Amino acid sequence: MLKPIVFWNLTSRCNLYCQHCYTSASPRGWAAELSKAEALNVVSDIIELGLPLVTLTGGEPLLRDDFWDIAGRLIEGGVKVAVSTNGTLISEDVAVKLAKLGVSYVGISLDSVNPQFHDMFRGVKGAFNRALRGVESSLKAGIPVGLRMTLTRYNVGEALL
Repeated sequence: MLKPIVFWNLTSRCNLYCQHCYTSASPRGWAAELSKAEALNVVSDIIELGLPLVTLTGGEPLLRDDFWDIAGRLIEGGVKVAVSTNGTLISEDVAVKLAKLGVSYVGISLDSVNPQFHDMFRGVKGAFNRALRGVESSLKAGIPVGLRMTLTRYNVGEALL
């Protein structure tokens, strides 16, 4: 029997101001987050259900102080963990920590090959370069990376290249 995978929006906080955000994430967030204890109870439920994969996302999941505890408990419980992120917070140190923890995959948003368009679309100057740093750091640490692109009429031509 196939079991469902989970995409868990850990937070509505984000360090970017994306025009297309489906969660209306912002630096302060808009929704109360689960407490650490509540989140770890969810982790226990996921492990008990034997779910094969959880993708931790947000907002920006790396903004949660207890991200490492949540991801670590999932992995210790035999659950594969992927992270869906804007990539801007993944330095070499963070990538090494993700790899040592056992994160299976990182999906990083990159909406254009044009840095100016990406930065405008994501609402923060320098987001493109920081996302690329996240890609490079993750790959260097041995974590498989996938790029995520939100298609619009302004960048669809790039997807067809």
